[in-house]
Amino acid sequence: MLVGLIVFVHITQSRLRREDDREAAPRDQAAADGVRADREKGISGLRNLTHGLARLGPVLGRPLPLTLGVVLRYNTAVVHTFQMKTADTKHEWYIVDAAGQRLGTLAVRVARALSGKHKPTWTPHIDDGDFVVVLNAEKVELGGKKWSQKIYQRHSGYPGGLKTQTAQDVREKYPERLIERAVRGMLPTNKMREVQLTRLKVYRADSHPHSGQKPQPLPETIA
Repeated sequence: MLVGLIVFVHITQSRLRREDDREAAPRDQAAADGVRADREKGISGLRNLTHGLARLGPVLGRPLPLTLGVVLRYNTAVVHTFQMKTADTKHEWYIVDAAGQRLGTLAVRVARALSGKHKPTWTPHIDDGDFVVVLNAEKVELGGKKWSQKIYQRHSGYPGGLKTQTAQDVREKYPERLIERAVRGMLPTNKMREVQLTRLKVYRADSHPHSGQKPQPLPETIA
């Protein structure tokens, strides 16, 4: 069986060489395309067979003559990793209504839009996020007894300067801070976080001054 596989590899190599000769002088463009398609199929099959034979080597306890030159000769396709450039970035504008939405779920969607991780062109070291306008921050929801149990703390830096507030206290005075703090905690702690947070616009009511940017509804796919 092993001898038969090796013979098949050499036969396939010879057939690919003949197809190269046919492709060198095609009768017309259609014939050239057909020859190229057949050649790609043969290369794919030969590559799969070669990988299979490579796995048989350790099983048999000795290396196999896999004609590595064939793979190196025909495996010329190189896959390049895409890298977004800062000059090619584009920041879209989105709007979302926080009324009736859970704080954590909303913050996840907003953080992904700000960081740009919902885009297929996302690159870790490039800021390719979008602008997000959040309305009705005072109508956001928390589950259970979190309005009284969730604690926010800040310190002035001086002795005895610890300030403690419940989520209910924050909502009554500065409801925008609930969303801003939640989104901030979901962004990576790097130099881009502060830049991304500048694109977050949170408002207490349902009015905003960004109508000139024509923000679109935040897609449900961003979650």
